[in-house]
Amino acid sequence: MWGYGRLSPVEGGLKMQNQPPVILIVDNDPDMCCNMSDILGDWDYEVDTALEGATALRMVRRRPYDIVLLDLRMPGSDGLTLSRQITRLRPETVAMLITAYPAEVGSAEVRAAGLRRVIAKPVNIPRLLEHILEDLADRSVPRERRTDRRRQLCVEIGV
Repeated sequence: MWGYGRLSPVEGGLKMQNQPPVILIVDNDPDMCCNMSDILGDWDYEVDTALEGATALRMVRRRPYDIVLLDLRMPGSDGLTLSRQITRLRPETVAMLITAYPAEVGSAEVRAAGLRRVIAKPVNIPRLLEHILEDLADRSVPRERRTDRRRQLCVEIGV
């Protein structure tokens, strides 16, 4: 277990709950969802998957996610549009775009969608795990002491 948990309000402040971080993977490729879910599950993350945007939105409405990993190109709803919708529903959720086409998205477009990172496929798993840890640690810092990570866009191209 990573030692992360969720902050929940209690009288006089916040209390840490020992629950594994929850990640939603949204990709129209079932193999990608399955592989990423297996890898992240092995690292004690609780993982849900969705193969398209409408399903992902229903899931986000029902349950808060710590991290959402979004594919760029999907039928019906692309990752940028989906990120905007998720950010409106759950502003505390960190969204990352995982794509085979990182050059197709501009940094202004990515920031406007509320994305924290753009990660190129094939995914460098150790680096993705580092990003997840960084973003989870940032969420545990009180809002007034956080750096403004929305302005610090991380785009990784290649392996």
